[in-house]
Amino acid sequence: MNESCASPVRLIVLIPHRDTRILLRGYKEGFFRRGFHGVYSFPLVSPLAAVREPLPFSVLKETAQALRVRINGGDPQGKIHSGPWASLDIPGLPVLSGPSLDLPLREFSCPEMVSPCSPSILGFLFYREKPGTYPGIPDFSFRAAALANMAVIPLGSGSGDFSFAWEIGRLQWLPPGGRR
Repeated sequence: MNESCASPVRLIVLIPHRDTRILLRGYKEGFFRRGFHGVYSFPLVSPLAAVREPLPFSVLKETAQALRVRINGGDPQGKIHSGPWASLDIPGLPVLSGPSLDLPLREFSCPEMVSPCSPSILGFLFYREKPGTYPGIPDFSFRAAALANMAVIPLGSGSGDFSFAWEIGRLQWLPPGGRR
């Protein structure tokens, strides 16, 4: 990460449990084989907000608890569900595309926030085509997830829009929710 040519874009992200990421990693590999080369430029996380500075861990913990309450209010099982493809424009990055998520983020805010990320999507790939041109993936849902600080660092070498490194901070798991 010494090749950085610009300041990092700082985000608060929701990270699905490893089981969900393993399932979706196979679909990501299929996208790469079909010529969608931006799939490895962004991890399988959902950006919630751009922030000036990383959130303190105590704020992440409070935010994780509040988000769990909101998720439980929308789904008695406490699950987050996927939806159709959507695109997200985060200042300083190419357009991010992926399946939408039904995250209830209308009231998500903190003093460090620069801007909320809307719509809620699971980061799948950087690309500049219309979302309708992407191959489909199956519907999925997950209950277990964590919040973390993330820095996306543009690199000075590599392939244009797809040259990024990222660092994900310590995970704060959402409290258990819904029926087991």
